[in-house]
Amino acid sequence: MARARQPVTFTDLLEVASRLPWKVSLGVAGISLLALHLLAAAFAPASTVTTVADMGGVVIYQAIHVGAFLLQFVVPPAFLIGRGGVVFQKIAVDPPTRQHPGRQRPGRGIAHVAAIREPGGQRDFGKAGSK
Repeated sequence: MARARQPVTFTDLLEVASRLPWKVSLGVAGISLLALHLLAAAFAPASTVTTVADMGGVVIYQAIHVGAFLLQFVVPPAFLIGRGGVVFQKIAVDPPTRQHPGRQRPGRGIAHVAAIREPGGQRDFGKAGSK
């Protein structure tokens, strides 16, 4: 038996956007906005119906116009939100450090932690006046 295809939802678009690199996601958002806007403008209602036989073509044009018009407000934000969520998640999990790695104080590295954990051991970390 053939399985029925499930429709594509907004969360599916978010998942696809989260897996793409940010430059690709931004490009897809821009191109889809431009393409859907041009498609909606190209199929804008400009024809008049004179007979009942002409209704079929006008209904198809209207369906394409409305679909492209509505999707231009759904697809590009989905790619921007999907990728933006990943960026904010990375910032929240691993916040950037403000200190330059080469400007650490001497003697405050792993040796400092090891000295604290030694039972009863106090080490000298180069304080003035000590030997």
